[in-house]
Amino acid sequence: MEAFLATMDPQADNVGLAILPPAKHSASVCSSPQSSNYDDINAPYVVVPLSNDYETSSGALDPSSRLVSTLRCVQAGGQTAYANALVAHGRPGVQKVIVILSDGAANTGPTYLSPSSPYRTQPCQTAVNIANQRRSRRPATTTPSRSRHR
Repeated sequence: MEAFLATMDPQADNVGLAILPPAKHSASVCSSPQSSNYDDINAPYVVVPLSNDYETSSGALDPSSRLVSTLRCVQAGGQTAYANALVAHGRPGVQKVIVILSDGAANTGPTYLSPSSPYRTQPCQTAVNIANQRRSRRPATTTPSRSRHR
């Protein structure tokens, strides 16, 4: 994650952090993840809002940045269910970009939904379907690729 973050440009790129499973509450972001947190509709997925303070003036990652310090404490583990996270709408009027770095495909869904819900029976395909629906709602855009050298 840090290598990926180092490729971003804080003058142009605001970066936030969402985690799966979600945290039990905002104070427990660095605790061992529990798959049961998917069952709490109030459990936060986004643990660091969009920001651009992740680098020092010399271009190194800033360890005092909330984003960098959270990246360094978040623990791996738990199951993956990202369909719920994709349902969030985000900010209007900006290009929508989601980068998912995961150790595997979606393999669970929240138990507060019916056992026959596609979120539970086909969690990976449901996330793909939601992403495709979101993509079809936005106007076609072309974004030139850019490279960043330091």
